[in-house]
Amino acid sequence: MKQAAMTGVLLVLAPCVLAQTSEKSGGKSDEAMAVVKKAAAGLTQVKTVRYKADYIGTKWIEKLVPKVSGVATIGSRSKYDIDPFFAVVTITRKGEDGTETSAQYKAGSDGDAYFLIDDETKTVYEDMDPLVLGSNSRDIRRVLVSEFADPKPLDSVKDAKSVRLLDPASVDGVSCHVVSVESDQPPVVTYYFGDKDYLPRKIVRTYQNDEGEEATTELTLHDVTPNPSFVRSPFKPVVPAGFKKTDDFAP
Repeated sequence: MKQAAMTGVLLVLAPCVLAQTSEKSGGKSDEAMAVVKKAAAGLTQVKTVRYKADYIGTKWIEKLVPKVSGVATIGSRSKYDIDPFFAVVTITRKGEDGTETSAQYKAGSDGDAYFLIDDETKTVYEDMDPLVLGSNSRDIRRVLVSEFADPKPLDSVKDAKSVRLLDPASVDGVSCHVVSVESDQPPVVTYYFGDKDYLPRKIVRTYQNDEGEEATTELTLHDVTPNPSFVRSPFKPVVPAGFKKTDDFAP
């Protein structure tokens, strides 16, 4: 594998989220920071959120990450610094010959332990170690937006070297304010905030490999529902009849 590709692997290992490429000028515009402030205020009002999500990579990153789509529910960060979540996602990988294979996963956390429900083997894996989710742990969590769980959402933006307001855009029929945030380290993050509730509708991260080629990851949110009602906690695993429970790690 070329050095450029290896650099890409390192850059996209963490959960990350089509972006217009930000200009590299420094400074923070007052207009952009005003949008960020409103977005932070809106996010702090969200104790739980549910949304549909689609995650993709573009250009050279497309070869390094799978497509991930599904429904995610996120709660407020726990005292253990863990984001409660429950996600039902389909992960689609492309093989060397171009053929795609897909598999569905159900996983979550109650802010303390993590769990994965495997319908095929009728097993519920649960442990305090996130690795209990198995080899697909990182890809399952690519649809999660940590800003919803963070008690101080977007707080790190104040330390960025460039925060700019880009042209407005529409995401899934929602008009959005678009803010580009560039820090000392990659990636450049582009947020699309709904122009009424200021909640995220898309998050794009732009990377550059050693050959100067830019590529992105794109996480798009649909049907964002803040503070939905639940009959029971969505973050606690339910062990269906006939399933076994184990603290072994999932494959």
